[in-house]
Amino acid sequence: VLALARHVNPTRQAVGRTLEDYVSRYMPKGVRAYGLTSADGQTSTPVLDMGQPNARPVIVLHPMALPDIRAADIEVCERLGLRLVWPLRHGTLDPGASALTPEAQLEHAVRGAELAIATIARDTVPVLAFAAASKVGLALARAHPQHVSALHVAGVCVREGRPESGARRLARGVLALAAQRPMLLDPVLGHLETRLRRPGALKQFLETQFSDSPADAAIVARDLNGTYGIDRFSDSLLDSAASARHDFLFQADLGWHRAPADLPIQ
Repeated sequence: VLALARHVNPTRQAVGRTLEDYVSRYMPKGVRAYGLTSADGQTSTPVLDMGQPNARPVIVLHPMALPDIRAADIEVCERLGLRLVWPLRHGTLDPGASALTPEAQLEHAVRGAELAIATIARDTVPVLAFAAASKVGLALARAHPQHVSALHVAGVCVREGRPESGARRLARGVLALAAQRPMLLDPVLGHLETRLRRPGALKQFLETQFSDSPADAAIVARDLNGTYGIDRFSDSLLDSAASARHDFLFQADLGWHRAPADLPIQ
């Protein structure tokens, strides 16, 4: 029975082929990818690691799609004496992964970050969270306050229900669906993913969605005009569906009111 179970549901590797291919194709020399597994075998998480091994570690919680990491970014890490450690959420660059519930996703993300801290940092570390991953950072600080010296946020969501602008009606609708009818989110996102895989569709979608925000539009333009164009962003986002869905679900309850009173937030 156990052999049959292993055959039907084989153990998933922390670093799968899709992640390996992504790192090999899109990431510069100096980025290390490996898996961490807890002593009890209950938690396994892939990690991206950049900077000198003896540099000061910073735990980085990634947004919906991994950002465009370039050689210049590695050089900055080395110049500043920083080591950026990215524990990846369940489903990131793992197109075969099954979606978890929001509670299970958050719990796994916190355990993965704590595993990275315990294995690599072994001390109190600053945490940098992008966008809706701020919810993971807050949960991590509540669960393990002795390990989080500060929470730094970038491009962060500060209140539920955004955005309100006309250009982002679709994003607003998906956020409302995540908050009010989460059971319908997966089929809607599945349909959206199919549409965005059509040639040219994702590029047009991104440019339209952020057209009313010069700051966001500049970030999108930098990414789309990078070495790999739309291909890198497309692979990062569309092969991470089981993870990306939670950037919408997390925004239904960002958790700022539960932030530890003594946690420095910048």
